[in-house]
Amino acid sequence: MAKKKRTSARRIYVKAKKRYRKSPALQLTALATGALLYGASRGHLSARLAPYTAMIPAGNISDEVGMAALAYIAHKKIKNKTVQNVAKAALTIEIARIGDAIATGQLNLGTGSAATATASSGARIF
Repeated sequence: MAKKKRTSARRIYVKAKKRYRKSPALQLTALATGALLYGASRGHLSARLAPYTAMIPAGNISDEVGMAALAYIAHKKIKNKTVQNVAKAALTIEIARIGDAIATGQLNLGTGSAATATASSGARIF
């Protein structure tokens, strides 16, 4: 009879990694700090990007569209947490400004007099 091959059964134990969560207060503080830094630098950035945002065919909101695109790219490409917090706050602010322009009818995209007539009549869009 042939001998059975004996294999040793080793067990490998892997220690689970500890996961740390940031407290919601710290996340809110980081977002507020990012919004503060963006608010302080928005005028300077907007003036620097003005020649490029003028080329965007978005009517009165071309500045907001350009700044939102810059914030999106910065959030995706730069891995520094502070820059990401500033970019997240910037994107939120610019999207809110675009939404306000849509709600009040200040787009002026050249769609005709229907958009301005609705906005000037005082009727709410939503």
